[in-house]
Amino acid sequence: MQAHKVPTHMGMPDRIVFGLTPKQLLTTLIGCSIGYDIWLHLSFLLTYGIVGLIARLICSLVPAGIALSAALISIAGRPLEVWVLVALRYLLQPKAYVWRSIRTVAPRDASPQQVNQKKALTTRILQPLERG
Repeated sequence: MQAHKVPTHMGMPDRIVFGLTPKQLLTTLIGCSIGYDIWLHLSFLLTYGIVGLIARLICSLVPAGIALSAALISIAGRPLEVWVLVALRYLLQPKAYVWRSIRTVAPRDASPQQVNQKKALTTRILQPLERG
């Protein structure tokens, strides 16, 4: 019987340039091009001498650094932009949960007054909380 090699790297992303995936390369190129555009637009800061040059350099390196960190940093196997979305979702969710019964069916032997009370309670429970 002849042995065959089974490809095990099929789920791995392709590497294009410098060992970067297409997504990483595109993110890096976009960030660096934004940084270069800022560098060109802040040429008027050169009139302030070395301080203007340092300010120009810092302002142009910020978007490039953010893009590089977003493209290259992964924590626990997830890219940085996923962690940003997780943090935003956590911040936007309520932190205190209140248990409320959502029993909506009244007992068979309930009086009309009890049924109306049950309907009113159910309507009040299913409406969202007003934050004040």
